Amino acid sequence: MPSQLARSRFARLAALAEIILVLALGNIVGVAAYEAIVPAELAEDGALVALYEGLRIFLRIGFVAAFGLALLWFRRGLTPRDAGLTRAGQPLEHLIGIGIVLGGFSSFLIGLVFAVHAIVPLGEGLPAWDEVRDASLDTAFFVNMLATSIIIPPLMEEIMARGYMRVRLVESNGAIGGVVLTGLVFALAHGKFISTDPLLIAFMAILIISSIAWAYVAQLTGSVIPSMVAHAMTNTFATVILFDVWVPFALITAFVLWQRQPILKALRQFLDDWRTDHQVTGLLFSVVALVLILAMLMFAMMQLGRTTGLLVFGGVALLVTATFRAVEKRQ
Repeated sequence: MPSQLARSRFARLAALAEIILVLALGNIVGVAAYEAIVPAELAEDGALVALYEGLRIFLRIGFVAAFGLALLWFRRGLTPRDAGLTRAGQPLEHLIGIGIVLGGFSSFLIGLVFAVHAIVPLGEGLPAWDEVRDASLDTAFFVNMLATSIIIPPLMEEIMARGYMRVRLVESNGAIGGVVLTGLVFALAHGKFISTDPLLIAFMAILIISSIAWAYVAQLTGSVIPSMVAHAMTNTFATVILFDVWVPFALITAFVLWQRQPILKALRQFLDDWRTDHQVTGLLFSVVALVLILAMLMFAMMQLGRTTGLLVFGGVALLVTATFRAVEKRQ
């Protein structure tokens, strides 16, 4: 049974503070490492620039994930295997299969929004989407997509989010509460989708749903492998559909209809778990705290600059985390 401390609002707030601390520290160290490694003037080779961009993402998210996993070990003696970096005793092909179904579900939602948008325009979307559509399909383009969307983010973000963040938030909010919060933290961290544009609002909704689904499957299986596969598959499909290629959407739709039973079964199980998880009653506090913290963080970065804002919030988060750690040790 979780201790009373683990159920307290302070514990929930401390978990969010720790995650903010890890995000701030990882981003600062990752950017510093990138600037130390990459020459001030990049080569003109487009493919090389794309690889450097992939390296930047790898270092930023990688340091966040590394610091998070280190804290799990320091606080609870949890290893990377405990955070899902394992097959959890299951066949690899089984986990990949789950990931394909999960990715098919998320890809279907994206394709559905684009299908509606093609008939009734919903909004402008991201300027980067137009750049992708207008890009030359050369070596640099494919290297950029592989490095910055299809390979590195699914690997590193899943270790960070569905690995470290999920375990930390489940500890203080219960299984379902932690899963939902993991989805919200991950989605809201994608600030580019926070907009009044209806098309981007729809994509933020899809991101939240998908992120919660990926975290829930990681919680059920004990492995982040399915979410890595789903993430890579979804990013690939999202890129392809930008070129108005509707054949993949038809194939994805047929696949989802074929797999509707396991998808519906997972949805029913999630709803059942939601009803039986008594810690869900405190979820509202964590959600409100999360939104307020991220809003203040964004304001601080706009007013003080990205690095200074992260340092200020990281310092506050460190204070809260250290205080919670001291209280824990006295229990």
